[in-house]
Amino acid sequence: VLLSVFPSDYAFWYPFRFMHFMWLPLSILAAHGLIEFSNRYKIETKVVLVVLILISLPWLFTFNANFQMKERVSSLTFIHSDDFAALQYLKDLPRGIVMSNQNIGLYLPYHSGHKSMLGGVTADQEIRRNDYNQFITGDAEEKNRVLRKYKIRYVLISHDQKIDMSDLNVTFVFSSGKTKLYEVQ
Repeated sequence: VLLSVFPSDYAFWYPFRFMHFMWLPLSILAAHGLIEFSNRYKIETKVVLVVLILISLPWLFTFNANFQMKERVSSLTFIHSDDFAALQYLKDLPRGIVMSNQNIGLYLPYHSGHKSMLGGVTADQEIRRNDYNQFITGDAEEKNRVLRKYKIRYVLISHDQKIDMSDLNVTFVFSSGKTKLYEVQ
C-alpha cells in the first residue's frame, strides 16, 4: 500500500513495475500469515480477510489515479491522422517496399499491406536505420543509392518531417496535410 501511494516522480524506480511478478509469492505468504494471525489472536479468518481487503482498497484507487495521470502516449503508439490516411491510400497501390520513419514503419505492413524498410526487428536493423538517416540528410546521389539498395517503391514523408524530394526521380502520389507519398520511378 505504501509503495502505491509513494509518488513515482520522487523515486528512481517505478514503484509498480515489478509488482505483478510478486503477486503469487506474496499471496502465498499472505495466506500463511493471515491464518497465523487469525489463530494467534483468535479472530475468525474471514474477518481478517475482509479487513485486509478494506485496507488494500486505497492501493487500487491510488494506483489507478497515478496510472491515469502518467503520460503514456509515445510515437510508437500513435499514428497521426495524416499519416494514417497515407497508409490507407497505400492499400490500393501496387505492392512494394515503402520507406518511412520507423514509427510509421512498424505499423505500415498491417495498415497498408506493403513491406516496410524500417518495420520490425531485422538482423541489419542498425544499418537500415543509418541508411535512412543518410537518406534524410544526404544529397541526391546518397538518396538514390539508398532507394536502389533497398528497392524502394514508395517514400512516405510523415507529417513531422521535411525531406527535399525535388532532386529525385519520384512522382508525387498522395498528400494529406503535411504527409506526402511519392512513388519511385
